[in-house]
Amino acid sequence: MEPVVMVGLDGSPESMAAAYWAVDEAERRKCMPRLTHAQPMLAPEPIRAAPEIGRNHWANRLLHKAQAELQAHYPGLLIVGNLIADDAHHALHHARRPVAVVPHD
Repeated sequence: MEPVVMVGLDGSPESMAAAYWAVDEAERRKCMPRLTHAQPMLAPEPIRAAPEIGRNHWANRLLHKAQAELQAHYPGLLIVGNLIADDAHHALHHARRPVAVVPHD
């Protein structure tokens, strides 16, 4: 399992500042930064729905916007993001378990 520096995002300016710190720290430590947004009400995405009308639109938008902004500042670093269907406390507590990650385009 590859070492990661994980940070939780909630959409606040403070969480974005924490994300910048985490990505900078990941770059310094030569490990992968992982952006995480936890939301208990995440729903399975319908197969044929457009992303902008999916039930998780705002959670996806928050995560992808942060990921794109950070990727622009750190172009040589792979920044991954995860949506977790749980409350923030449990999501961060259980984050030590390996998860599948998909890079943002």
